[in-house]
Amino acid sequence: MRKNKIKFFILLTLALYISKYPLDIFANPSNDNSLNHNQSTILDGEIGEWDPTLSDNPNFDGVTEIEGSIPNENEYYTISVTVPVNMEFYVLPSSSSALGNFYSPTYNIKNNGSKTLITQISCFGEGDNSEIGEEHAPLYVEKVVAKDGKTQIELRLNAIDNLKQNTIVKDVDLTNKNLENKPETLYELHANEVKGIKFAASKWDLPQIETDKESAMSNFRASFIFAIKQQNTGQ
Repeated sequence: MRKNKIKFFILLTLALYISKYPLDIFANPSNDNSLNHNQSTILDGEIGEWDPTLSDNPNFDGVTEIEGSIPNENEYYTISVTVPVNMEFYVLPSSSSALGNFYSPTYNIKNNGSKTLITQISCFGEGDNSEIGEEHAPLYVEKVVAKDGKTQIELRLNAIDNLKQNTIVKDVDLTNKNLENKPETLYELHANEVKGIKFAASKWDLPQIETDKESAMSNFRASFIFAIKQQNTGQ
């Protein structure tokens, strides 16, 4: 049976440098200086099974581009997910490592609906870097090659199943360029459940060495898919 799904694109600003000011690590600075403060939005999609309590059913008149088939009027269902609108990471100063320590906040994803959702990442690639100043070297998410004049990082995305225990259930290699052909499933989200994602890395260049610039920065775009998990009816 076909899974009903919606796709969500997120803009990532990725900066690699040795920060002199630890407060710069906040993903979204807030008055309470919370390391895990999330700036998020609610993503809604109306597909799947009919919900008689809805008063704002979707209108597919004139729609020519849709993945899968347009549902019949009695087959709609609402998907609602709270997702981060941007994500960041940094490399912080370290007395024990000349390369510094990698830091990423944890970002929350919440299923606001009543159906279990399968959460996947299906794309990760370069975004619009036209507004990034010349004072920054470009940052490349790819395998690190020493002394090639490029600032590179072997970036991963961790799927966190239990936020209190920081339990990582999936580690996705973002240097893999084949995500569009084979999306990676992160986890399942049950009704009103909250889980997390965060970046990880253990190998990167310093821009000061590769490019003679103090920092490296690039924008990237990631695509996530949220699909309704179909129940096994035995048919």
